[in-house]
Amino acid sequence: MEEFQERGYFKFKESELSNIISSELDTYLESLFPDLGKSDRLRHLDSIGYTQRKSLLRAFTLSGFLLPHLWSEPALAIYSKLGVNSPTLERIPVTHFLSPQAVQDARKRSSQAKLITPPHQDAVVTMGSKNQIVCFVVSRCSSKASLKVWPGSHIHGILPWQEDPFSHSIIDTESLGPSKDVQVNPGELLAFSSYLAHSTNLTGEVRLALSWRVNDLSDSDWKLNAYSQESPKTLTRTDAAVLPQGFN
Repeated sequence: MEEFQERGYFKFKESELSNIISSELDTYLESLFPDLGKSDRLRHLDSIGYTQRKSLLRAFTLSGFLLPHLWSEPALAIYSKLGVNSPTLERIPVTHFLSPQAVQDARKRSSQAKLITPPHQDAVVTMGSKNQIVCFVVSRCSSKASLKVWPGSHIHGILPWQEDPFSHSIIDTESLGPSKDVQVNPGELLAFSSYLAHSTNLTGEVRLALSWRVNDLSDSDWKLNAYSQESPKTLTRTDAAVLPQGFN
């Protein structure tokens, strides 16, 4: 896609895959908190604390509620449009929970404050195929959600970076030109190059999002680096991880 190649990102405004993931997440949260209404479940996640919340959301990313859909026809169609011919997951998907309380808790943890991400490139820590893409969906949000991106920054390869509590941050973003806030609503899917400079955009809202990285098994760099030629096992719901107890 020309627009994706030029800017380094593309937003699918009506994404069947995003809607499927949101529906599955609702089903999962309902199974955890059956006595709570849909609108109360995010607030409850905010109240149970970082460790418990991380455990519950990680179980979702490993379960049959999610993984089979990342290999569904809607997913494969997206990967193909963005030039990934033989897709494989770089690692398990990641959930992103943001709220004023979660951000405050993250700052207290300092070195573990991965909720608050400075300008960075995923490619620094997820070396793989040159055409690796990141898919980002917002499943639930109380108002609006967005990422800050630097359009076109993906063409420069790995930018100079330094260690920080997040793990790395780009040293100089001024030379990349102006940034842009890209709003992502439930039902939309934002896909971007793993070389695109981006950062968390704190809106003061409660947001639950999910991202995953897709490599291309047919890419020459992937083959040169002798990465695995197998994709992760596609789980069924009967294979889903045993959920932690006592979080109701």
